[in-house]
Amino acid sequence: MLSDGEIRNFQNISLRVDSDVFIANVFTKSVEIGEIYAIGAIQKFLVLGSWLAEKNELDLFGLKLHKLKRRQNLMGMEIKVSTVNINPQYTILQKDASGRNVFGGGYVGNILKNFQQVLNVTYNIKELDGYAYGLYLTSNDSWTGLMGDLQRGIADVTGCEISSAKERLQYVDFTQPIQIIGRHLHFKKPERQLNWGAFLQPFSPSIWVSLSFTLPLAASVKYLLYKLSPKNEGRTNFSADFFGVFSALVLQGWSGYFGGPSRRFFIWTIFACYMIVSIAYSAKMVAMRTNETPKIPINSLTDVLNKRDWDFGFVTKALERDIFQFSSPDTMLGKIWKNKIEGKKERTLVSSIDEGLSKTFKGNYVFMAFNFASRQVLHQKFGLENACQIHVLKETFFKHPLSIGLQKHSEIKEIFDYRLMILFETGLLDVGMQHSMIKEAVCEEEAFTKINILDVAPAMLLLSFGMVLALFVLFLEHAWITRKKWVKRILNIYWPKFMTGESNDTQNMNEFKKMILKYENGKFLK
Repeated sequence: MLSDGEIRNFQNISLRVDSDVFIANVFTKSVEIGEIYAIGAIQKFLVLGSWLAEKNELDLFGLKLHKLKRRQNLMGMEIKVSTVNINPQYTILQKDASGRNVFGGGYVGNILKNFQQVLNVTYNIKELDGYAYGLYLTSNDSWTGLMGDLQRGIADVTGCEISSAKERLQYVDFTQPIQIIGRHLHFKKPERQLNWGAFLQPFSPSIWVSLSFTLPLAASVKYLLYKLSPKNEGRTNFSADFFGVFSALVLQGWSGYFGGPSRRFFIWTIFACYMIVSIAYSAKMVAMRTNETPKIPINSLTDVLNKRDWDFGFVTKALERDIFQFSSPDTMLGKIWKNKIEGKKERTLVSSIDEGLSKTFKGNYVFMAFNFASRQVLHQKFGLENACQIHVLKETFFKHPLSIGLQKHSEIKEIFDYRLMILFETGLLDVGMQHSMIKEAVCEEEAFTKINILDVAPAMLLLSFGMVLALFVLFLEHAWITRKKWVKRILNIYWPKFMTGESNDTQNMNEFKKMILKYENGKFLK
């Protein structure tokens, strides 16, 4: 039993005991039972019950609620906060009238604003520059950035999200998780390539071979029916029949000679057959074009390691550096660090997510970052059109929780965890996250595929080739006709005169020799 003076002496000391200590305060007719606890430098006495001497009974009316009461009011306690201000999805800092930092929004910022109102605390917020979550220094077993402020007691809590990784638990504490995240690979989507076989893909090679045989076969049957028909009023030949069959194949009608009933019946059969073939081809081509997507060059970390002409990187001060750097050299992560990062840090590692995503637009660069932060930068800084040029691999790497960081053995950890539990159970935590996180937009090219010049380039090149070939054949035609004229002129005019001696003068002989020489040298044109 303690007297009033002894109770006052206890109130003047600051003693941290990691347990529940109960104190009995003696009065004349009753005894109050309570506990002494501290809020910062302020000591409090919370009455838990009383011993009534007259009734000789104990009334512990507050025993089950004493911790709840202690969590409801921290009496204006000042909490030192260190934070980065690089990701508005999580933390937004503003200035009040006196120029002090205050929380203006963001997922974590709104949580801490709620704590400030409910728990009656004040914040002294210190902003760190850049991506200062903290790097581990092996030389003196210490941390930089946010981790360093918590480790050295400069800050009580972090004002932003921080990965509660196993490697950090030795030095600081964390609240219960506020979000589960992971890292994703970001790289530029492959550009559409010229596909020479695009128009051949709907059919298998066996079908194309079959069609190449049916064309001359059907033309031969048509021409045979023409020859064997008892009544032929028009004229045709195999060449005309062949082009007629080809016109039916490409559904371009028929302009040739139809002939008798047997020949007409066969032409109808050709049209019916090729109509089915054309419909099947068109339907398959549409289906393939609808589902066509460029081949993704990177599908795993193994592909990152094997792509020798691709670079790989992340934010220098991010958690990924510790994960890769301290992995065993025989593991996949260790090999990536050795072959893709070590010795190339100036080229591969970046100072911010903005810089990393900017490098991906140049191509052949894979950037690792957690998706919520990268989505924020892509949509707000680069815009939707540019964001749709970046492919985000669906596979999640290094999945882990995000929390609010605390000093090791922090006295407010239990209080913050309790408030987070209340927010989680009421659904307010999920509402706050959905409100703060940017939704992943659907890119236009994912909704439908446009036809561009590369899709029809093979057909255009085929047409160009046909034009050049036609001009070459025209040249051969002229050459052949001119050759025939020269031969005819030699045989019909000069050769008889030369043989009979009618043209024995020197001028005609020289002209004849020149013509023979031109003929032998292939110079057929006059």
